[in-house]
Amino acid sequence: MTAEPASPQDWRDTVSAALEAGWRFAGLYATDAATQCNLATALQKKGDDAAAIPVFEKAVQLAPAEPSCDLALGTSLEKEGRDADARREYQRYLDLAPSAPDADSVKSHLASLGAGRS
Repeated sequence: MTAEPASPQDWRDTVSAALEAGWRFAGLYATDAATQCNLATALQKKGDDAAAIPVFEKAVQLAPAEPSCDLALGTSLEKEGRDADARREYQRYLDLAPSAPDADSVKSHLASLGAGRS
């Protein structure tokens, strides 16, 4: 068993190595939506929404009826200032999962984005 990283830089290096392994794994399973969505989620949690977006888009393309990636994609798009695209993904999520436990929250957030922002 390896020791836990000792410093913030060690943690960053460990996370970077794990993401690199994730990229390789996702390449092996390029047609698996869950793998793509999981990798995109890891990138999103790392704060790299710009890198997460195309991976989320691939996951949505591979599994168009799976709403969770649309919601996460919307979040990354919004963080990158792409509000019109984020609104589209949030609405798609609601269309796919109108009874989801977080549907009311997503509706409120969607309304707060407003139609005038881009």
